[in-house]
Amino acid sequence: MKVIFVNAYSQKGGAARAARRLADALLSYDDMDIEYLSVYPVEMSLFYKLRYFFRVLYDRMPGAMRAKKKIMFSSGGLSNRKIVSYINSSGADIVHFHWVSAGALSLDNIFEVNKPVFWSLHDMWPLTGGCHYNNDCSGFLNSCGNCPQLISNNPKDISFDLLSRKLKHYTSAKNISLLGVSNWISSVASKSLVATGTPVTTLPNAIDTDVFFPESKEISRAFLGLDATKKIILFGAFAATSDPRKGFIELCSALKSLPDSLDYQLVVFGADSLGRGVDTGRSVVYLGHISDDSRLRTIYSSADVMVVPSRQETFGLTAAESMACGTPVVCFAVTGLLDIVDHKVNGFAARPFDPVDLASGICWILDNSIDKMLALESRNKIVSSFSYKVVADKCIAIYQQKLKLDGDIL
Repeated sequence: MKVIFVNAYSQKGGAARAARRLADALLSYDDMDIEYLSVYPVEMSLFYKLRYFFRVLYDRMPGAMRAKKKIMFSSGGLSNRKIVSYINSSGADIVHFHWVSAGALSLDNIFEVNKPVFWSLHDMWPLTGGCHYNNDCSGFLNSCGNCPQLISNNPKDISFDLLSRKLKHYTSAKNISLLGVSNWISSVASKSLVATGTPVTTLPNAIDTDVFFPESKEISRAFLGLDATKKIILFGAFAATSDPRKGFIELCSALKSLPDSLDYQLVVFGADSLGRGVDTGRSVVYLGHISDDSRLRTIYSSADVMVVPSRQETFGLTAAESMACGTPVVCFAVTGLLDIVDHKVNGFAARPFDPVDLASGICWILDNSIDKMLALESRNKIVSSFSYKVVADKCIAIYQQKLKLDGDIL
């Protein structure tokens, strides 16, 4: 079976990492041929960099011009006929789109593909009028407009127009299926206006458990220069301290609720500094942006607890990676993280968005980590639910079912 993966970036961002891992997992099967097609390569010429800049600008400008705060809002992108022509003339059996915003493809391009199509929901953009996360807005379930993220009072603003276009495309398309990376986002898709009648299946992100595994805590801390005598509380994400969705403000509030007697060190990756006006109450060790999986493994292994206080996650990649390394996770009991963290079995799922309960979760994990059972349960959950073989087998079955159904229709 030949499958073309399409993603905006080759390596940048969580969706690229997830897509790469799924491709690697599938390639371990002899009868799978995976081509990974990234619109923006790692190395770009000056011309390509300028092209990239203007495509991203075109995609983001409508939202950036209207919003009073930094948001992620994509307008639908510029057409990229070259990629569509390549896909349609290829011998691919399946085309699997991942994250194709940032001007990589236009909305129309996705529905111009003449082969069986899957689209993974790495965020909510395929379902909304332009936002990548709805932030509790339910407009996309019925009809966008008066967009709160755009500070709009216009019932027929650009979010209304884009959702209307999506509805038209989804309604007429017979070859597209959606893949939620968690049960939560699959449920959201099934309830959304645009995807009504579109097949939705859950296919979680794959974790390479041969790369993410427990290392010696002592050796990991020594390698990173961390204090061997303190409890290590870990927090990390892309734009860890600057993206409100990642919950750094909630984490800081939780830290202030910890007992004064707790001798801990906060370690942060994915950022180089605190956000403006943020106070953790303690000194912080910043490890910066990490792209190397082996270094990430060492970081996860060094910690006593990983805190993932996100307000919304379609999956929760850092939570799964940490647990694969034997470091239990405390999170809020919301969205995609519910598939990963089982409350008081392999971690702690705190009441949304209660920083005091989040602090209780940190203490609970620290108190229950002595006998190593939490570490074992954390690792076992990822191996049994998200390892390469488990996810690849499910993915192949989904692909085969799609080809069978399309064949029956034809």
